[in-house]
Amino acid sequence: MVNFSGVKIFSSLVLALLLSVSVFANDSKQDWENYSNGLYYQSQALKAKTRDERVRLLEKSIDEFLEAEKSGTSLEEVYFQVSQCYYLMGNSEKSRLYAEKSLEAKSDYFPAYNRIFELYVASGKNKEAAAILEKYITIKPDDPYPVYTLALHYYREMKNFDKALDKLERIEVLSRKEIVPLPVMKKAYYLKGLVYLNRRDYRSAGTGFKKAYDLDSSDLNTLYMLAGTYMSYYNLDEAEKYAVLFLKSRPDNLSMNFIMGRIKYLKGDEGAIEAFAKLKRARNFESVTALALYYELTGDDVKAEKLLNAIMKYKTPILSVSVALSRIKMRQDNKEEAYKALVSAGTASFRDGLYSLAEKLFYQALSVKTDDNYSIYYYLARTHEENRRYLLAISFYKNYYRMSKENNILTHIGYLYGIIKDYKTAHIYFDRARAMDPENPSQYFFRGLVQVWSGEYNKANENFRKAIKLKDDEESYYFYQAVAYEKLNKINESISSLKMALKQNPRSARANNYLGYLYLERGIKLNEAFIYIETALKYEPENGAYLDSMGWFYYKTNKYEDALRYLLIAEEKLRLSDSMDAVVYDHIGDTYLKLGNTKMAMIYWKKSYEMSKDKSVMMKINRN
Repeated sequence: MVNFSGVKIFSSLVLALLLSVSVFANDSKQDWENYSNGLYYQSQALKAKTRDERVRLLEKSIDEFLEAEKSGTSLEEVYFQVSQCYYLMGNSEKSRLYAEKSLEAKSDYFPAYNRIFELYVASGKNKEAAAILEKYITIKPDDPYPVYTLALHYYREMKNFDKALDKLERIEVLSRKEIVPLPVMKKAYYLKGLVYLNRRDYRSAGTGFKKAYDLDSSDLNTLYMLAGTYMSYYNLDEAEKYAVLFLKSRPDNLSMNFIMGRIKYLKGDEGAIEAFAKLKRARNFESVTALALYYELTGDDVKAEKLLNAIMKYKTPILSVSVALSRIKMRQDNKEEAYKALVSAGTASFRDGLYSLAEKLFYQALSVKTDDNYSIYYYLARTHEENRRYLLAISFYKNYYRMSKENNILTHIGYLYGIIKDYKTAHIYFDRARAMDPENPSQYFFRGLVQVWSGEYNKANENFRKAIKLKDDEESYYFYQAVAYEKLNKINESISSLKMALKQNPRSARANNYLGYLYLERGIKLNEAFIYIETALKYEPENGAYLDSMGWFYYKTNKYEDALRYLLIAEEKLRLSDSMDAVVYDHIGDTYLKLGNTKMAMIYWKKSYEMSKDKSVMMKINRN
């Protein structure tokens, strides 16, 4: 693993030299000479060969700075230089004392804040270190350097990923004001990738690393992280693209060759052999796995199977191991074991989002064993459903139902017909499910859900009430009842249903968010709205819709900078999950207008209108 090297905080010596250009420029010659002499002795101290010599020179430096103090001018810089001298002498207490005196002279002098921060970090006082930079940021909220330093501190020293993300997102907002230097922006995106990686949110991590890469495509650390992150959720094409770029510079890197080998293996590319061969002499888990896959590819099934079984026994198996075992069992013509291995590999592929590979493995399993293996039809149906091939999914669910007679499958088939807007056929299957089991609440619920989609809100509520009568502790029933009530403009009833949903499940993020957003849209109970939305984000912090709600809360309470921060994050999350909403674009446009940026407002309103064709959005475009 390539380690991330932290940001280089301001060099105090460089600061000292920069300050010497301007300090005392308008004061007496003597004051200037004292300050200049202080800088001279300080620089000589850094070149001293012995500690005694260094201390002697630093003491002379301090004497000169304290003489310069008598002028009463630029005291924040004078005291900072004294603090610097004590810092170089290793006297933390006096260094902090003079840094604090510097802040008494000028409350927004960043070098002094940074010195105190460094001293706290060195002594392990991480909370105090964070607090001193938080104080500075409240005074100078648009300074990106301390915001990034604090984000890194929260991530590296305090492991507080939420606060780290909060600061990194602040930097993204500042970048839209074009006040963030590119090197800082690159490091911020890279750090954002690391934070999400620690939270196992691989897609968001990939987005962060990709933005860092776009700013500097020569950074091998970023390339490494991109390849590894995309491989973490089996985005094979993207992982391969960045692995190839990395290996051009580091062709013998073992970890990257392992990633490349697995990519090619899962793609059925025999180039995996070359990649795995490079790991044969290494002595770690990666090398054992690579060797096992190498043996499978070269036909040495005895050695391969021995290693693969050991890996399955002692380690959480990676997908390629399950696939390798299935191939070996197929070659051995051991139908029972081959079927189990293929289903296991297919299930693992499905779990990791490789639906095309899962489909291929399930079809192979079906070809191996067709008698009494109707569960395979269920797996294939699920795979096609995830790939949004709903007619194929329906076909396999029908085969599964024919053999299993599970009544809930009829309801699910009706639900899928509802998705493809074949409402007539959907109701035929709901009728069949009701005839088989009239006391099953799920068929009433899903019928109601389909009726919401088809705009039959009164009928939907009738079915939700039937479902609730049969099972009155199901959060989903109340939640969608609230949706139907809102569509009928029965807001009080919608609110009541949402409160019932929360009674069944207080941790329901969607019910908390929905209730908070209803309050926001009607401009009522804004404090309660905030609490509900905050609760939703507590349980699902990466949900774009909930982030939009929080942004809209800040908009409604005239905190437009905070609003924009949340709304831009919401945009990123929704785009990442391919679920962008025109309302979010509209909200961003409204917020930019409040911040006086009509150009950006127009860009986002046009995006909103392209998606929704909403006349109210077009009115904003024409008006501005």
